[in-house]
Amino acid sequence: MDADSIYRRRPVPILKVFDKYVIIMTSFDEKKVSHTIFPGVLVMRMKRIYVSFGLSLLILCVFSLVSMIMAQPNNNEESARGNKKAVNYCIECHKTLSGTPGSVLLEWRESVHAENNRECQICHGGNPRVNDSRLAKSKKYNFIGKPSKREVLSFCGRRECHATAYRQFQRSPHYTSVMQEGEPNCVSCHGKHNIQRSTLHIISDRTCSD
Repeated sequence: MDADSIYRRRPVPILKVFDKYVIIMTSFDEKKVSHTIFPGVLVMRMKRIYVSFGLSLLILCVFSLVSMIMAQPNNNEESARGNKKAVNYCIECHKTLSGTPGSVLLEWRESVHAENNRECQICHGGNPRVNDSRLAKSKKYNFIGKPSKREVLSFCGRRECHATAYRQFQRSPHYTSVMQEGEPNCVSCHGKHNIQRSTLHIISDRTCSD
């Protein structure tokens, strides 16, 4: 049987892809190979190699899938530990307080800050991951408690917060008033902890009249 007749034979269906691959890879040397060695033996050897490779790859995929499924509970446990580390102790502490310290948390929950996950430390600094109020609010963590009325503008108008609004406010009549009397500043209209968006709804007789 010559080499051409071997390559013209219909391959076994399961090895069809491998046969094509072998033929493509050896197409430039088919006649040379067929005349110098037994091409049938060569092709069969290539079939065995690719079948073995395919089976090995299948076993590896199955093993990887099983490993991923078995590892899933560990991932959940890791996620739970991660969430535990992310506890905000500022919030947890203020939950237990009464009066103004407790009410600020209730006000914050109704704010646009809470809606956008802007927690205490974004404005006040401190370290919310430290379960020690004195250490969390120390100078080490740049804690800012209650800014004065004049300081509110720079407090809210920091570069990473409302710098654009601060520059616009500086061109308004209110800015001169704040510099002289401390009001009306940002919180006069938007609220202290229940911060509201800039809409017509924040304008009222209470906020805009003396």
